This record gives sequence, C-alpha cells and structure tokens, in this order.
Amino acid sequence: MSNFLQQLGGYALIDGGLATELERHGADLNDPLWSAKCLISSPHLIQTVHLDYLEAGVDIILTASY
Repeated sequence: MSNFLQQLGGYALIDGGLATELERHGADLNDPLWSAKCLISSPHLIQTVHLDYLEAGVDIILTASY
C-alpha cells in the first residue's frame, strides 16, 4: 500500500461502491439523501455491507456518516 500511495503522490481517493452494495442487499435508494435515509431506516444494511468488505479482505474501510 505504501508504494501505491507514493505513486499517487501520497494520497488516494477511494470509493467502495456503497450504493451498489446497499441496493444489492435490498436498500431503497430512491431519495436525494439516500445514504442518510439508509443510516436512519436500515442501519443493519450499512453494517452488512461493511462486513462484506471486511470479509473480502479490504485494507481500508470507510464510514457512512455525515
């Protein structure tokens, strides 16, 4: 990971595809504030997606909070 970051000048912008994974688990994202809505109405789906990433062996995990 260090070499990767050095090649990028020390920073990397990452996106794990949270919306795609939430939809895959059945979340209704038909709202301009879909992520906030999901945090309130379906926090278990946020947890499920994060656990899926951890089980897949990610090196970085992001939060879904505002």
